[in-house]
Amino acid sequence: MLALLNFSFSILNLSGEIMPTQIIQLLGFDLVAVGASEYVFPAGQVWAEPDVSHAAWQMGVVLDDPGRATQIAQNGRKLLLERHGVQPAAEAQITRLRELGVI
Repeated sequence: MLALLNFSFSILNLSGEIMPTQIIQLLGFDLVAVGASEYVFPAGQVWAEPDVSHAAWQMGVVLDDPGRATQIAQNGRKLLLERHGVQPAAEAQITRLRELGVI
């Protein structure tokens, strides 16, 4: 959501989707076991605990080069709209409804 507002931000490199650094700033992390009270089905689950030092460094990069940060945010916004905007969402829904024989 922040990319739509032209903010630059960091995400964890855990999704499995390849994202070039022209679009995002990858953030270091450690995998940490999920505690029993922290999730509905915690057994065997892990989450990515962000590297706070790396996040602070990334924020410094944004402050030192706001033009680059703006470009990354604009690139991210473009990709987000191309993949998940109204048009691709509508096309995906129509495709699924056709597969189900509804339309």
